[in-house]
Amino acid sequence: MVMERKKNGTFAKGHIGYGKGTGWKNEERICKCGKIFNPAKKFQKSCSQHCAMVGTKRRLGSRMSEEARKKSSKGWFKNGQSSWNKGTKGVVSGYWTGKKRAGISGARHHNWKGGITSINEKIRKSLEYKLWRKAVFERDNYTCIWCGTKFIKGKTGKVKLHADHIKPFAHYPELRLELSNGRTLCELCHETTDTYGHNTK
Repeated sequence: MVMERKKNGTFAKGHIGYGKGTGWKNEERICKCGKIFNPAKKFQKSCSQHCAMVGTKRRLGSRMSEEARKKSSKGWFKNGQSSWNKGTKGVVSGYWTGKKRAGISGARHHNWKGGITSINEKIRKSLEYKLWRKAVFERDNYTCIWCGTKFIKGKTGKVKLHADHIKPFAHYPELRLELSNGRTLCELCHETTDTYGHNTK
């Protein structure tokens, strides 16, 4: 049979694909209970979930035949045999931890947008800032200094603590990492401050 194609590569109208009609057909089957049914899936053998479970319960406690054991054992590991990927988990990712990959960094990365990350964002994501934040929490014993709400891991629920800058982060760059310029506030108390979001004066 000659397969005619259009200029755009698609088959011409009326062409019958080579696999047409060779797929699974939804033909009637007889369930173990005697009921005739049309299966929704190719390997469906029972008319209902109830009949399928009856067949499963019948097999409980039954032993595999010696022939079946020999067939299934071909896929088992032999004594002393190791998995092909044993010892490889985390090897590649572990090697690159903390390292910058020049080949896919900056302008070479597919998602590069021209260096749009602001200086403020870079500082907030830096290790120094994270250490400052942790130091503020530890000094205040993970407790909001205004309302006294304390964060206890696994017990406090949805309490969220913020390390707030007493003098605004944007206006006092020299005090951004000063421990004395930080205070621990819960999310609700932080939202009432003059320096929170659009509240800044």
